[in-house]
Amino acid sequence: MPSSAPVLTRGQLATVIVAVLAVVGVIIAALAVVPPAARAANPDLPVRAYLQAIEKGEIGTAMKIGGIEPAAGDKLLTDAAYGQASDRITAFTVLDASVRDRTGTVRTRITQGDRSYVAAFDVARASTNPFDPWRLAKQQLPEITLKLEAPLDLAVRIGGVDFTASRGALTQRVFPGSYETSPRTTGQVDVGYATAKATFEATRTDPVTVPIGLADSGKSTADRQVQTWLANCAASSELHPANCPFEAVPEASVIYSDGRWTIDTQPVFDVGEWSDRLGGWPVTTSAPGYVTFTARARQGGLVGTATTGSNPFGVAGMILPDSSGGLRFVPSANYSSPSTAGSLT
Repeated sequence: MPSSAPVLTRGQLATVIVAVLAVVGVIIAALAVVPPAARAANPDLPVRAYLQAIEKGEIGTAMKIGGIEPAAGDKLLTDAAYGQASDRITAFTVLDASVRDRTGTVRTRITQGDRSYVAAFDVARASTNPFDPWRLAKQQLPEITLKLEAPLDLAVRIGGVDFTASRGALTQRVFPGSYETSPRTTGQVDVGYATAKATFEATRTDPVTVPIGLADSGKSTADRQVQTWLANCAASSELHPANCPFEAVPEASVIYSDGRWTIDTQPVFDVGEWSDRLGGWPVTTSAPGYVTFTARARQGGLVGTATTGSNPFGVAGMILPDSSGGLRFVPSANYSSPSTAGSLT
């Protein structure tokens, strides 16, 4: 049966071809535009940009991507300070991403120093439009805390930046890496070497102890203070000078006057390592000194000279620092050893 469909003229056929080509052209253009738009809306893109900036040491860029506003005391959030850090992020891999409506989480494996770990980053977008770009949620940086062995307000240098500890403690927000203190002398105290490490695994870590010790000038000061203390003790005319390491034991019914102490031999003493329990540097005797006490003695109608002879004594006490690194010697309140007393005869 012959077809009843109208036969298109040459002009009508040309119009149809042009229309089809136009439609095909629109489809091809859409295929060229949609994939990049879809790619731009991947939730992992802001995470990649953030970690890449950190990996390159571009801290200003990373802070902008992460919505991080530096506070007045954030001295380590700079390219220069991060450049001084070791064990930095050297590589990362995006593991997966999970999204729900306008929020999502991107998991990554980060290589930092000689180890790797998994860290998750939250992302968000303004709407549920599939082509709306994802942005990194405001980031909370890890913190490091360094604690001097003593609660002193000493200068500390970290990553080339100078700080002053507050009662011995210092906390800083940082990007992942290891941050080292530079040994230095403040006043009469040496501040030693310590390393605090930060990662994206935890926002806070246990405080890192920074050792302190007596500088050479501090050791000289300690020696002078002990010697001055002994000289003041020896200048007393009392049988038992207050807070001093020696005493003379009187005999009953004898009256003593014009007493005089003479240090025959100076003791040899050592200043030990810092003691958290004692809160200072202990002073101990490695070789005793010797001291003699003489006085006029009266017993009834008899008058003469009494002496203890030369007796050994030791030195005990603490070198205590003040908040600014100055030092003072505090003698022990207990000198009960028999070597500290001599009987008058």
